[in-house]
Amino acid sequence: MKYLFILLISIFFCSLSAQERLSTQGILHLTEFSFCMDSCDQFYIEPDAGFEPGFVVDGGVWLLPYVGQHIFVSGTGIWCVECGAILVDELTVLDTACDQDFNDDGNIDVLDIVALVSCIFVTGNCTDCMDFNTDGFIDILDIISIISIIISVE
Repeated sequence: MKYLFILLISIFFCSLSAQERLSTQGILHLTEFSFCMDSCDQFYIEPDAGFEPGFVVDGGVWLLPYVGQHIFVSGTGIWCVECGAILVDELTVLDTACDQDFNDDGNIDVLDIVALVSCIFVTGNCTDCMDFNTDGFIDILDIISIISIIISVE
């Protein structure tokens, strides 16, 4: 009986040490609605191309200040009642390397405002770089931001 107990304890600790290390990158969002209904669904990552979407949970890093930011996270995989998530213990804020020259003519000017307005009201083909105030929405406030950038440049 003593050996069985030692064997079970050993298996338990080996399983803890063999937890899978996971990582992803993208824009961090608060979850508005989820089928999980547990602590694994507080935040989710809208992934960059080539990365998996998924839920992330505060581990050694407090995630709330990073909502709406482009980040890389890594940690161990955990399972809650209904869903899996990454228990984040490392987080890096990624530089989006965006500029406001949307029409790529080498100048930030009125034509870039036209491109932003076209994106918002006509095509809907906006990039994350167009969200200047990083509020998660591409809207009139971003148009105001680019106008202030153009005024300060000139």
